[in-house]
Amino acid sequence: MTPSAILMQIIEYIAYGYLVLSAIAYTIGVRTQLGVGIQTILGALFFILAALALYILKISKIHALWLLPSGFFFMMSCNFIISARIPLLSGLLIMVGSLYSALVRIGIPKEKIEAAQHSSNTEAVKNWLEQSKD
Repeated sequence: MTPSAILMQIIEYIAYGYLVLSAIAYTIGVRTQLGVGIQTILGALFFILAALALYILKISKIHALWLLPSGFFFMMSCNFIISARIPLLSGLLIMVGSLYSALVRIGIPKEKIEAAQHSSNTEAVKNWLEQSKD
């Protein structure tokens, strides 16, 4: 193997490792931070599916270099689609995100999740009201 091929392989595995770490970190965040928004939940799902697709389909791991920024763009797009209530898409995204969060949060009482979400929503409204006063 040439030195450039070795370097490329090292870059591939570093990028793929970062993709896997992002998938794990976001999924742990969905499980532990019960008040996270649906866009974060969908981002976690995106990173998990991207990492699994590269592994299962034996696609070059260099694709992780464009999948990582695409995941953040996907989260921003999901936030827009859901907040704008685009017909069909927003409902589909909410349903998929809810199913994934329910899967990740197995074993956590529903009341605890709802209380954390209510607290997060209340905090967001308070912050918005404070910013609108300025």
